[in-house]
Amino acid sequence: GVYALNADYFNKVYSIKDRQKKVSVSIALPSVEKIQSVACVEKFGMELAKKLLPGPVTIIFPSTVHFFGSTIGVRVPNNRIALKILRRIHPLTCTSANLHGLPPPSSVREAMEQLGDKIDIYVDGGKCVHCGPSTVIRVEGKKIKLIRRGVIPFERVLECAREIKNS
Repeated sequence: GVYALNADYFNKVYSIKDRQKKVSVSIALPSVEKIQSVACVEKFGMELAKKLLPGPVTIIFPSTVHFFGSTIGVRVPNNRIALKILRRIHPLTCTSANLHGLPPPSSVREAMEQLGDKIDIYVDGGKCVHCGPSTVIRVEGKKIKLIRRGVIPFERVLECAREIKNS
C-alpha cells in the first residue's frame, strides 16, 4: 500500500495495477476507532465495524475526505506486521498485490512474479491466511448492502447486525 492521502501515490496504485479509476481502492487503518478520521460513521456502523474488524471485511461509509469522493472503503487488517506499519503511518491504500484481472497472490513470491520492480518495497508477512477477497459491504444508517462476496459470509455480517439491533 501507499500513503492514501497523497494523490500522486494514490494514482500510482492504479497505474501499477493497470486498473481503471472507476474500480475503487480501499484504505487500511490501524484500529476501528480511526475510521471516524476518514468517514462519517453512525453508532450502528461503528458497532458493526467493532464486531467485524480486524479481519477480511471492507466497509464502505460516507467519506469525510473529499479526495476519495462521496464514499470510502475501510479495513483494519488482522495481521500484526500490517498493524505495526499502520500505527506509524496511516491511512494506507489496501488492495491486493496483483495486476488487474489476475488472481491475487497468497505470498510475496507470487506478488513479485506479477509486479516485479514496479514495487519499491515488499514486506513478507508470511503466507496469506485469508486467501480470497475481502467481503465488501456498504453501511448507510442501519442498512447494509452486500457489494462483493468474500471470505467472511454475508450471513455472518447480518448475524452481527441482528446482535447489535437486539442489544
